[in-house]
Amino acid sequence: MWERDHKGTHQFARGNGDGWEREKRTPNADTVRASRLRKKMNKLFSALAAFAAVMMVSVSAFAQTGAQAYGDNVGFMALAVAFGIGAAALGGALGQGRASSAALEGISRNPNASDKVFVPMILGLAFIESLVLFTWVLMLLLLQKF
Repeated sequence: MWERDHKGTHQFARGNGDGWEREKRTPNADTVRASRLRKKMNKLFSALAAFAAVMMVSVSAFAQTGAQAYGDNVGFMALAVAFGIGAAALGGALGQGRASSAALEGISRNPNASDKVFVPMILGLAFIESLVLFTWVLMLLLLQKF
């Protein structure tokens, strides 16, 4: 029979022939570690179960009929278009920054190769920018649809 005293040590009753005595034992590190891991896993499982339950219920809460599917969502569509254009601009800017950085680093290491590196860099930047503009046009067309 295990009991805890106020200092955190475990006590257990043991019979040795004279009667029952109480002997104090401190739990070893493996027992404490396993207990902490079990508590963390229980918390994680509870959080995942709650998340799964909320996700299952929210599907039916946001369900719409066919007649109202497009009429009330214009604001959400505008927000989605703004987010899409922003994400495309962010991705294009990061891509252009990395391409320019790599090309300029190559030119600075070997200045004689600047003619061979500069033209492909400009071509790559143009392709990256064309993807951003393509996304912008598609988002505006999507917004016009609603």
